[in-house]
Amino acid sequence: GAGRGSEADFARFVRIGAGSVNEVEYQCLLAKDLGFIPQDDGLALMAQCAEVRRMLVGLEKKLSAVKD
Repeated sequence: GAGRGSEADFARFVRIGAGSVNEVEYQCLLAKDLGFIPQDDGLALMAQCAEVRRMLVGLEKKLSAVKD
């Protein structure tokens, strides 16, 4: 989204990215619960998803503060 030409487009793609992180996190949870991946790996992946989500939320807040 950074090359889209406007901050509004970029912010929209940041929100889409946050939604995608939620989907990936759920897939990790499901894979862990179904035994497709080890528990420790699932927890580590979910922690990484949470960190990426925190970064995206922070970026979105920063973009919204610049806009206001």
